[in-house]
Amino acid sequence: EATRVNEEGLIETMGANVPRLDYSGGGCPVLLTEPQKTNLFNYSSDFSNAYWINNGVTVVANQTISPDGTENADLLTGVSGGFGVVRFSTWTATNNVASCFAKKGSSNLFSIANASGVGGVTFDVENGTLTSIASGFEAEIENYGNGWFRCTAIDTLGRSGTFSLGVTAASESVYIWGAMLEAQSYATSYIPTSGSAVTRNGDQVTG
Repeated sequence: EATRVNEEGLIETMGANVPRLDYSGGGCPVLLTEPQKTNLFNYSSDFSNAYWINNGVTVVANQTISPDGTENADLLTGVSGGFGVVRFSTWTATNNVASCFAKKGSSNLFSIANASGVGGVTFDVENGTLTSIASGFEAEIENYGNGWFRCTAIDTLGRSGTFSLGVTAASESVYIWGAMLEAQSYATSYIPTSGSAVTRNGDQVTG
């Protein structure tokens, strides 16, 4: 499924063969022309689903308005131990671009990590800054309005391991929505998924 940021600043899914005029930069829109990409995660915005494994956290579904304008973002709270929702053996040499939308809860710190002893990136989702970047990672944080930031972490060394989205301590909480895992180079526009991975066809401009 292909999405864009519309004139109201919300992420919306577009129909087939419709130009995606994206307003994420404000002002005049930009025509999105992206290559074919796949979101390798299932249930990209439902972290209460059993597909996601809770590692020292609780997840409560549908707690606040997400970047698509509906009340479908989840609240993730650290309890003990790992402080995240994980997918085992997900990071690989090629599937190394991870992103997720996050919003401040009781804490302004959110992490995307390779939890197999490699490390990751910690984001400040109140001030829109990067607070720590482990060796071998690149990162970006983008403001999507209404307190939401899109956080991206790229393992440039292509190390295999366990993917984790989380907080940095017990009792801390953040809102999360829209996780993606893509192959190589950079993050592209959000691809929503449910029970399987989803591929967005590449854009073609003709005429």
